[in-house]
Amino acid sequence: HAPTPDVARIMATARAHLTRGERAETVAILRQALDDQPRDAEAYNQLGAMAHEAGDRDLAVEYARRAISADSEVAEYHSNLGYLLWERGEYCAAVESCRRAVGLDPSYFPGHNHLGLALQSTGDLDGAVDSFHRVLSLQPEYAPAHSNLGLALQAGKDLSGAVTCFQAALRLAPDFADAH
Repeated sequence: HAPTPDVARIMATARAHLTRGERAETVAILRQALDDQPRDAEAYNQLGAMAHEAGDRDLAVEYARRAISADSEVAEYHSNLGYLLWERGEYCAAVESCRRAVGLDPSYFPGHNHLGLALQSTGDLDGAVDSFHRVLSLQPEYAPAHSNLGLALQAGKDLSGAVTCFQAALRLAPDFADAH
């Protein structure tokens, strides 16, 4: 559901500061929003994305957890938390959160992509490859999944397969730096 008008106004103000590169102001505004709508799950989800973009991972994780606390049945919220935990090096917790996401919605391809990243970081290359294949079965044109699959195959010493994946990523998104 959409955020309340007050939270929407706060998010718009935060977005304007973030667009101008004013990270400290953005984070201060986002912190203010914590008190305004304690049960607005989608607002927390969006605020978490802005906090992440502003470079405040701890606040982004806090918002992601609050989104889940407000509505624990949305795959996107669990996937976002999983990705944030993966970025912080909390790989096992990331796997758990991403597994919850894909359990809630098996067709939610970002959840499978984030799960693949987390599994690869735990050393489960087979699981990561399976997750990236699942992403590509759901969203064949998603260049990051081709690149991520390439990285997993490369880590597993399948260099030919990795090159094929990187080429597919570049064909889909020629400026995609991760595939170069």
